[in-house]
Amino acid sequence: MSEEFVQRSKTAKVLKLKKVSDNLEWLEKSLTCISYVPRDVEELSSLIQTSFPDPILVRDIGKFKFILTAETNEIKDKLKIEGAECLNQWFSSISE
Repeated sequence: MSEEFVQRSKTAKVLKLKKVSDNLEWLEKSLTCISYVPRDVEELSSLIQTSFPDPILVRDIGKFKFILTAETNEIKDKLKIEGAECLNQWFSSISE
């Protein structure tokens, strides 16, 4: 290993586990979806938002994969159950 790499490693910041857990709470309110075809995240977000009354944040994570995040777990469950037929027109797979 080069000296430069070793020095950088020594100065790396370490996050406490509690901080990481707090930052990942939004994942509990999210669904992972896989699309049949590539999709524009802004267009997909607009389509989803017009189909559901509650705000849904759509994130593109690449290779036809998206994360849909609701404001609460209840809204996420409603989206997954009541919105399944609608979501199935855009996605081949929907999971928590």
